[in-house]
Amino acid sequence: MLRLVSPWFLVLLATSPVYADSSTQQVSLKTIGTNTYYVDGHIEGSGDSSFLVDTGSGYSTISESTLVQLKQNGNAVYVKKLEGVLANGATMIVPVYRITSVVLADKCVVRDVEVAVFPAGTRQILGLSALSKLMPFTFDLNPPSLTLSNCTGIPMGVDTARKKPDIPNTGLAAVDSPA
Repeated sequence: MLRLVSPWFLVLLATSPVYADSSTQQVSLKTIGTNTYYVDGHIEGSGDSSFLVDTGSGYSTISESTLVQLKQNGNAVYVKKLEGVLANGATMIVPVYRITSVVLADKCVVRDVEVAVFPAGTRQILGLSALSKLMPFTFDLNPPSLTLSNCTGIPMGVDTARKKPDIPNTGLAAVDSPA
């Protein structure tokens, strides 16, 4: 049986902006020579930041000073408390907030990210609470890059010609509480 396809369907198919890989972005990472990798980003309501990429951290993290800016701009909502573990093994109870969005390397937007909040001066971490929204993802070492899926476009009003943020050098990391 011969079936005809509507010419309108073909026009729609040919002009559709949605393709299987259109939401996949490769973002460059930088290293400071210590086998740690960073991605430049922008936190909506706070500004530019550099994130340590940590696939072993259950949560992304921000500092208290970043949280103050986010709350002032209406871009952070309290979620819960969790037990955080520092790099030296010490534990502390930290709040978790949901932040509006993070733009990674001016290419990939991740929305509604849960972040653990650590003391001022700690590095921001891109952990699994953000990376799991961008699955499947790959972490390549040569050249250092992340290939991220499910990226959305850059929101209107985000300046992509920003200065590059400094990378703080602290030893804090966050992990999930056992329960």
